[in-house]
Amino acid sequence: MLNLYTENVINKMILIRYWQHLINEKLKEKKFKIPIHLSFGTEAIATCVSDIIDKGNKLLLTHRNISYNLAIENNFKKILDQYLLKNNDLMGSMNLANINKNLIYSSSVLGNNLPVAAGVAMSLKIKKSNNFVLVIAGDGAIEEGALWESLLFIKSHNLKVIIILENNNHSMSSTIQERRCNIDFKKICDGLEIQYFKNKGYDYSKVKTSLDSAIESAENQQPCLVEYEIKNFNQHAGPTPGWPEDPMKIDINEGLILKDVTKDPLFYLKSAIGDIAYKNKLKSLDINYE
Repeated sequence: MLNLYTENVINKMILIRYWQHLINEKLKEKKFKIPIHLSFGTEAIATCVSDIIDKGNKLLLTHRNISYNLAIENNFKKILDQYLLKNNDLMGSMNLANINKNLIYSSSVLGNNLPVAAGVAMSLKIKKSNNFVLVIAGDGAIEEGALWESLLFIKSHNLKVIIILENNNHSMSSTIQERRCNIDFKKICDGLEIQYFKNKGYDYSKVKTSLDSAIESAENQQPCLVEYEIKNFNQHAGPTPGWPEDPMKIDINEGLILKDVTKDPLFYLKSAIGDIAYKNKLKSLDINYE
């Protein structure tokens, strides 16, 4: 799968991680007036999704969306200035949307973007568009009734929708085991005859493989759900108004890779391209942290 790690993919994954580190350091310095939900651990999915959205398909995000905005805009200063409230080029503050690049909606209300995505997909069908809708949800949002109603609606109308479930086994301050019974999404999708895929969300090659299958399904008007197992290495929103107790222990001086263990997308990236290539890439991007 090494051939999947193109120069664009490698650059984007490394920069998304680096830029998040820079924002994280500013969070610890209390430079922001708004809460920012970082997403260390979703770089592989965000990179893969950004290439799809470039082709004119629509993306609807949840509140923890910084990786996707960085990947799609690919302009750190523009995103940073938005968080610093210096401009209004992008819609929103914490919940950014970038309509000019097909990132059309973002919501901090659990599951709210799912029915909106269904409506957008219906609009595309009425217009006889060949594009599809991709919507991101977390393992907390899928506990809302909006998921079940949206699944039923998109299947009943055979809408071109891909739901990406980022399952990090954690919602705010509780694990899945602490707050609810297990949910077998494959059985739910089987019951509605919706395509279901599951893979490791921290391994770009596996993310790409599953998403390619999902795209093929959506293009054939078969909505699908892709469940990715991930790990969020940060807590909620940093030491900003509303969440002062979040310690945010991640430190850029300890290197871009958070832990040399599984579930860190950059660890997988480094393993795939090799230590020497990884270090050379950091130098070419003028990044002085290993």
